[in-house]
Amino acid sequence: QSNESVSILPFTHTTFGQCDPVMTTSSGVEIQVVEEVDQQEWDAGLSALPFARFEDSIQRQQSILDRWPDMRPRFLLAYADGEVAGKLGFCRTYFGHDLAQADRRFSLLSPLLRRTMKTYDYPTTPLIYRKDLESEIINGFLDTLEDLAKRERLYSVSHLRYPSPGLASVAGREAFLDRGYSIWTHGTYLIDLGIGEEGLWAGLKSGTRTAVRRSQKQGIEVRLGGVEDLERYYDIIAENRRRDQRQNIYRPIYAKERMLPYLEFLITSGLSQMFCAGIDGQVDSCTLVQRFGRVASFGLHARSDSFHEARLADGDALCWKMISWAAESGYGTFDMTGFDSVPQNDRQRGIRRFKSKWGGQMHEYDYYTKVHGKLRERAVQVAKRVLRRS
Repeated sequence: QSNESVSILPFTHTTFGQCDPVMTTSSGVEIQVVEEVDQQEWDAGLSALPFARFEDSIQRQQSILDRWPDMRPRFLLAYADGEVAGKLGFCRTYFGHDLAQADRRFSLLSPLLRRTMKTYDYPTTPLIYRKDLESEIINGFLDTLEDLAKRERLYSVSHLRYPSPGLASVAGREAFLDRGYSIWTHGTYLIDLGIGEEGLWAGLKSGTRTAVRRSQKQGIEVRLGGVEDLERYYDIIAENRRRDQRQNIYRPIYAKERMLPYLEFLITSGLSQMFCAGIDGQVDSCTLVQRFGRVASFGLHARSDSFHEARLADGDALCWKMISWAAESGYGTFDMTGFDSVPQNDRQRGIRRFKSKWGGQMHEYDYYTKVHGKLRERAVQVAKRVLRRS
């Protein structure tokens, strides 16, 4: 179905926000490009979908745009029979944005990158409201993105996630691969919280229950965190990422004045709940749980050098507390979130091993990226090799 005929209708940048159709598929599905949507309507519609997630919410996208005001929103809306049948959101940014914002050595490159490396990133999952038209909608979205890439001279469309974890891929990988997208397969474990705390505890691997008990013997206590813990959380994140960088794993350390307002928004808006672990009141390990609709998801975890070197079981203590809290709070699913389906190193294997031991069902999903500028892509690969040596 990826080769079905479509008619592309002309549009200019001035049509963004006016809901003018930009494409009509062979069966009459209209794809429109807009820069603004009704936030309450988007999130209310999202909540009605199975496995609705924080990553697909307008609140999440708005938090990104507030943090990085040089980004711009883009939304694709699919209409069938006069009603919304599907939605897809992006942020228009530029490749290298994270590096330029996190590392002052590269900040002078921002104007050049903004002009030459325009990218659609931070996408939602394609949100499908007409399952009978899912394949048609996905193909319509992809054809519209092809047209936008040509008109806006994009460098890439990045990290398009499909399907949403827990759902089947109706359109199939061919819809993406036939258009030149690369594929990066991820997996996650989805835990059914409806079986209650006793059932959840019984569903853990025996070694996992032992690790949770060991954390208690080590004196580790876990509590709910709040805005008052953000300064310490940031310090632990920075410490954790410096440790990663010493192992040649590049993870950016964002400025505190950018990171703290973002984290505070997530907590005060109810999109995230922080969990803090420590000994004798000293916090040395934290995780942020993202929450939306019926799904609570494992978020950003960080631990101090002292906990890392002591090889404490803080991760096990935190994870059990997060799962049991989500069950008590009425969530239906706990998502352990992504890991590489085919681990390439010991670190990736360790992440998968940790996330597999909590009694969840494994589900695979894919990230798709398409690079439109082949010469620019070669330049990027050279730059990456230079960075690894520096």
